[in-house]
Amino acid sequence: MRFAASLLPRALLARDGIRITPSYVRTHSNVYRAVILGSSKAGGGVNNTLQRERPEVRQELRVLWRTPPFPAHPFSAAASVPAAVRQSVQAGFLELGRTPHGRQLLAKVQLPKVVKADHGRDYAPLAALGLERFVVKSDE
Repeated sequence: MRFAASLLPRALLARDGIRITPSYVRTHSNVYRAVILGSSKAGGGVNNTLQRERPEVRQELRVLWRTPPFPAHPFSAAASVPAAVRQSVQAGFLELGRTPHGRQLLAKVQLPKVVKADHGRDYAPLAALGLERFVVKSDE
């Protein structure tokens, strides 16, 4: 699943009555190149992958629309994982975010800011979008 580049935009566009026919090309870089080459009129990506593209690629693209921000990279556990283990892992991630070395490690895996999530504040609004309607099963 590609939340920010696919599920979220498709759900928000559908909510606003805009229908699209998705075509999947595996990576954000491929999306950008498909648009540049004209094999797709538009495509979804995320800002950090766009910013990592070479300047000559970025100059060929125009951002048409941005989704509202949502928290990224939730770390979740099955209910069967003991609460003490979940709390310990959560504390470890939060501690990494408090040290320069930890922040450097987290940045390498695109986790620039680690915060304790609140389901009601951070993720419950997504339930109203019916994201499950936009999941596409693939062999990836």
